[in-house]
Amino acid sequence: MKKQAAQRHELLSNAKQIHTFARDADEIDSRISEKTAMLSTEDFGKDTASVEALQRKHEVFSRDLAALGDSVTSLGEEARRLSTAFPDSASEVAGKRDAVTRHWEQLRVACDERRTKLQDAHALAAAMTARGHAVLVEVCVL
Repeated sequence: MKKQAAQRHELLSNAKQIHTFARDADEIDSRISEKTAMLSTEDFGKDTASVEALQRKHEVFSRDLAALGDSVTSLGEEARRLSTAFPDSASEVAGKRDAVTRHWEQLRVACDERRTKLQDAHALAAAMTARGHAVLVEVCVL
């Protein structure tokens, strides 16, 4: 009887670990989705000052992603541990890990794309400002 109770306790403990992993993976995936939605804006500023403000905001956003990246890395390590410890659940664990990793990579690409677009917007705004000053000087000289 004690042996059966110990086996049942071990099975429940194992199931709890897998359940906790799945819950953590879902939570991280949800945070990734929230961050991805934040990048969907098409506002790249109207002038040099507004573009620079958006660039500063994006840099803060990028730094915030570092903590989320650490969570993704930890989740991958936990997935490896659980897959080794519980081979029967390895496919479920791998599926959750792979989904989170895929979404994380999509977020990183979107973040890099936004950074590039902001850099392009800054160059354009600076060029337009410079051109505007040149036109103003010509008008004043006339």
